[in-house]
Amino acid sequence: MADPEYPRRPVLTALSVPVAALLLFAGGALGSFSWMLVPSIVLCLVGGIWLLVAVMALSPSVILRAVTMVLMFVPMIGAPLSAMKASQALVLQARGVARPAVITRIAVHHGKTTTYGCTVRYDGSAKAAADAISCGRYDRVGDPVQVVRDPEGLVDPEFDGQVRAGRAAAVLAVASEIALIALSVSAVGVGGVIHIVGRRRKPAGSAMRARSTRVDGPSSSREGKHPYSVVSPPQE
Repeated sequence: MADPEYPRRPVLTALSVPVAALLLFAGGALGSFSWMLVPSIVLCLVGGIWLLVAVMALSPSVILRAVTMVLMFVPMIGAPLSAMKASQALVLQARGVARPAVITRIAVHHGKTTTYGCTVRYDGSAKAAADAISCGRYDRVGDPVQVVRDPEGLVDPEFDGQVRAGRAAAVLAVASEIALIALSVSAVGVGGVIHIVGRRRKPAGSAMRARSTRVDGPSSSREGKHPYSVVSPPQE
């Protein structure tokens, strides 16, 4: 009899694992476009939940599930975030226009992580720009910078140093995606082996119990007597 917790179509479920991982990557890449924020969040949520459900369903062992969850955590977070940074940098490399500016204010945002937003004033402008640019902890007010902007505003502006690091972000995103697919597919493969071994052991155990029942005899077990016990004749 099949395991009720194991998917009825394990091959189809296994094939959906890399698809779910790719949805995470695609959702992260779309996140750099402000007008695609909602589809990006939807893709990341669908891909992440789909991936976890599929991998957990194809992992019969509790230990395997726990180890897989721990190993998949970092690439599941890193893949979409790196893809978002890489797509933003690549768009600015292809379409961006650099303008010199000076940092006028730095806002620090505290949460699970500390982030920094820099307000700049472009050369030749009397007022600071309205939008804040993501910056780092080592940036200071008064520092001259080069800001790369997309003429049509497809993505947010960035400092030229972050734009030049676009290739490194792309490599990190691809590496995280490959690691995520490799870990999830490996867990599915190990889970499949465990499931097959468990199914082969069940018929063997059932056969052993059936032979034991035939040797003991059903009537003797019900009456509590040994099948070869001798009954003494009644005394006159």
